[in-house]
Amino acid sequence: NSNPCPNESILFSSYYSSGYKYFWDFGNGDTDSSQTINYKYSDTGSYNIMLIGSLLCLLELLEI
Repeated sequence: NSNPCPNESILFSSYYSSGYKYFWDFGNGDTDSSQTINYKYSDTGSYNIMLIGSLLCLLELLEI
């Protein structure tokens, strides 16, 4: 449904394979690190949703 009602569950899923770290930004200040999530917006509106998938091995190298 392209126009879900407030508090209606919306499935967000990444097509990245395992071995990635996930960062969802739902455009309203909420974030999550799951690969797949059922999310509910409490208010109607337009939201810019962003997903960042980073390889875990690359993150480990950058943190050293």
